[in-house]
Amino acid sequence: MKQRGSLTEKTGRAVGYRLGGNVALVLQGLALGVILARILPPHEFGVFAVGLGIITVADIISNAGMFQALVQRKDLRPEDETTGFVLQLSFALVLGTCLVLLGPYFARFFKMPGLGLLIQLQSAVLVIKAFSLIPNTRLMRGLAFDRVAFMDVVSRLLGGLVAIALGLRGLGALALTGGALTTAVVSTGLGWYFASGAIPLKLSRESARALTGYGTGVLASRIFNDLARRVDVFIIGRRLGPEIVGFYNRAYQLITIPLFQFTNAINQVLFPAMAKVQNDDERFRRGFLGSVSLSTMVAFPMLTLLWTCGDVLIPFLYGPRWSGAVPLLTLLSFAGYLRVINNPNGLVTQARARVGAEAWRQAGFTFMIGVFVLLGTIWGITGAVIGVGVSTSLYLFFMTRLALSIAAIPMADWLRALKSTVLGTVAMSVAILAAKDLLVPWLPSFALLATLSLLGCAVYLLAVRFLLSPVEREILERVGTVLPVRLSWLPRLVLGVGQKRVAAVAAD
Repeated sequence: MKQRGSLTEKTGRAVGYRLGGNVALVLQGLALGVILARILPPHEFGVFAVGLGIITVADIISNAGMFQALVQRKDLRPEDETTGFVLQLSFALVLGTCLVLLGPYFARFFKMPGLGLLIQLQSAVLVIKAFSLIPNTRLMRGLAFDRVAFMDVVSRLLGGLVAIALGLRGLGALALTGGALTTAVVSTGLGWYFASGAIPLKLSRESARALTGYGTGVLASRIFNDLARRVDVFIIGRRLGPEIVGFYNRAYQLITIPLFQFTNAINQVLFPAMAKVQNDDERFRRGFLGSVSLSTMVAFPMLTLLWTCGDVLIPFLYGPRWSGAVPLLTLLSFAGYLRVINNPNGLVTQARARVGAEAWRQAGFTFMIGVFVLLGTIWGITGAVIGVGVSTSLYLFFMTRLALSIAAIPMADWLRALKSTVLGTVAMSVAILAAKDLLVPWLPSFALLATLSLLGCAVYLLAVRFLLSPVEREILERVGTVLPVRLSWLPRLVLGVGQKRVAAVAAD
């Protein structure tokens, strides 16, 4: 009998808490997003998106990979926490000052008058987040994702409410900035409440060298990864204006629901677990293939619903003035499929400390997306989004080759982990598109969306259950042994087997 406190059981509970928390975040984010989109026009969201991109890149630089370095360390000492905090706070103060001074120049470059003040105010987020490093590290290493989920839900709810209140007062993009600052403050406060403890006032040169050594690779990888997600916003904002960026950002935010809220939740939980078994080749390989199979199986049907129903969904949720986001949502959904498949590759490089190799590929991806999006803007926003898709395809190819090489996994095994999900997605797409053509004249928007969602999910589950390969079945059965009781229906729903059979598979 396995011990109650085993790594597998802890990881399974963490996955359950993280997914549950992200379901709440998705529903909450959709509700707040609908309200804000009906208060503020698209160009205000465009200005905020450009400012948020600049702040996010600065935040990654100020973090300097300290969080990942602290989580990855096998034996964490008290002086490691203190040293990491001092380093990050120092970087945050320097970068925050630079942003305050450069705010007006950013506004001039992007031809957005309100951008300067927005960046100056949001620079405070860098310092606030530095104070969250120690509690977040403790919670992550302890796999305390129930508390992390609570922090995320409460902080974003309060931030959203503040943004709505300020938006109703006519503050435009500054209302969104006020919400972001509120979220950062509340999240940091709750982090210290849940992970309080002594902080030794002791610094260590050895810790600084070790943390910066690992953190430098993570920093480079994260900068290029985030720039790859932001450089398109910067180029579109500069070339096509804030309103087009607003449409693009609205479509991209919908894509992030399956792309980040769910697949990243799985990967965030698996990263510390895989780091602990990085020297156990067999368990490491199973963890990677499990992440690939589970991430795609959860995210692909959501992406399919978005692009097949986008022409109904966006006007229904946000109103007719957001209809310009519909074609962008369709194109971005296909790029989203590729990003979901690629996400688990980062688990391999980071857990086995090969972040330098990932960073070079991230740099290439950032360069490619900048070039292809810039060229694409010659043909407008559609050309820019196609440039995103081409760049993402090339990046997936190079990152997958790297991850499979590090984990010593044959390409055939990786493809088998994807087979039923991909074929099930095709069947789901055909069913929804055919049904939509028949039902559009007869049903109002809400009823149409509900009907298509139920039909698509039913077709997807039936197709996946029928096409499930032995490798995918084994992965899901192992997942079923570690999921919390309230989520134990998930593998039964997909596998079509009884709980006894699922529970009979030994967890590693």
